Amino acid sequence: MGRKCLFGDELRQSWGKNSDQSSVDPRDKGLLTVAQRTERIPRVTYNYDTGILELVDTKIEYFAGFQYAIADPLLLGVFLNYYLVRDVTLGATLFF
Repeated sequence: MGRKCLFGDELRQSWGKNSDQSSVDPRDKGLLTVAQRTERIPRVTYNYDTGILELVDTKIEYFAGFQYAIADPLLLGVFLNYYLVRDVTLGATLFF
């Protein structure tokens, strides 16, 4: 069975039809996010591998995350937030 993306009126009409969690396909319960951020500004940055400051013209960093719906209004997730704090973060999203 193929999967379908819904937009506009189709999305509004289908919203809430599958409120019974037992009828939701387990593959529809996850959300994967991946992003790349590119800055083109010449500046001095710290190189974590060498431990020294370097002049860099372009800075490329990444963000990745995965969230999983464990209950109807709740998603739990793990994120590799390399944009700002360079660490792994756990998060919870509550829809109401």
